[in-house]
Amino acid sequence: MSNFRNGKRFSDILTILLVIVIIAIICLLGYFGYKAVSKRNIQSKTSNAVDRFNDAIADSNKNEVEEPPVNNDSVNLDNFINTDQTQQPNTNNNNNNKNPKKTYLDGFEIKGTLKIRKTGINYPVLDSVSGLSKSLAILDIVGCDQITTKVTSLNVPGTNAYILGHNYKNGLFFSDNYKLAEGDTIEITDQMGETVTYKIYKTYFVNANDVSFMEREIDPNVREITLQTCSDDVNERLIILAKDS
Repeated sequence: MSNFRNGKRFSDILTILLVIVIIAIICLLGYFGYKAVSKRNIQSKTSNAVDRFNDAIADSNKNEVEEPPVNNDSVNLDNFINTDQTQQPNTNNNNNNKNPKKTYLDGFEIKGTLKIRKTGINYPVLDSVSGLSKSLAILDIVGCDQITTKVTSLNVPGTNAYILGHNYKNGLFFSDNYKLAEGDTIEITDQMGETVTYKIYKTYFVNANDVSFMEREIDPNVREITLQTCSDDVNERLIILAKDS
């Protein structure tokens, strides 16, 4: 009888352990499933945002005024005297081209796109670090003791744009920035449609509270960017410095 009770108790323990293992497996599958779906959703939303940004630039470029063709065979002097209204340059279209239609990602303005071919990323750059869970963002550095110039646009000569991105260790955003080295390139397209290629000239880690990298002077004729993300253990920051090549 004692052996029977011991055997039943052992069987009950095994059943409980099996249930615990099954529950743990279900939880793990749910967790990784959620992570996979979340990653896919972020990739889809950022990819669509990049497409909308590029479409807005293309639409703005279509508004550029083309000069009417000149007929070299015969020139009618009346064309120079009685100029039709439709032949005049459309200044409104020109202004639209200088101020392209703004695009947004979840309420954050897209200031440009950042592409790194080596790591295979192409993301919108948002106007506020409040949107870091959505994509990359420009760091608002107003109020820092080291620097007081607020950079609100990309690819501007004489400025250094600080661009932040999370390290989620899953390939999203700046997770693979540790693979970058001196000489690698970064492409940034701004709202005017200009794409500038920046070449990395320094990569290094700093303490999470170290902002000394903000103190360097920028040549007024050079465009620079600084990429920042966390190290894998979040105790340090990976800093990448690049300038237009």
